[in-house]
Amino acid sequence: MPVSPSPGYLSARRQGKRLKPGFFCPRGIMSFSLLLPLAIVTSLLLLAACGGGSTAINATPTASYTAPTTGPSPTSQATQSSTGTLNTVQVQIIEQNGRYQFSPATLTIKKGTKVEWINKSDAPHTVTSDSGAFSASNTLEEGQTFSLVFTTAGTYRYHCSIHSYMTATIVVTA
Repeated sequence: MPVSPSPGYLSARRQGKRLKPGFFCPRGIMSFSLLLPLAIVTSLLLLAACGGGSTAINATPTASYTAPTTGPSPTSQATQSSTGTLNTVQVQIIEQNGRYQFSPATLTIKKGTKVEWINKSDAPHTVTSDSGAFSASNTLEEGQTFSLVFTTAGTYRYHCSIHSYMTATIVVTA
């Protein structure tokens, strides 16, 4: 919206009067100067009410870190023997249609399941919690893996800190 001078200013200028400093007060400045702080306060209140934009996590996981390793890794999906040993589910980091991604992007597992990420792409990646719910992996080069055991039910959103568009979610059920 263009700012126009006040009617008093225009009248004084037409009469050739010399104006005192501070005489000019454009129409709309007063309302704008009052609305800006109100808009800022309202935005802050809305942000606070929404949790500051952070990712909601139902519970903090108890996860174990396995250092990245090189070499082949199992490609099986969830496996469990009849003796009740640990389930292991694999998430692959792949390139598809010129974009890197976690596959699957959404994974639902039971509490106590081990998730293993393997980098099957030619670029380095990380596995980084959106909310700090688990420790981030080191940079994973091609063929390297990172593992966590999820022992607490909740929703865990994560991303690659190198390629921020790479996002995924793990839902842990009881």
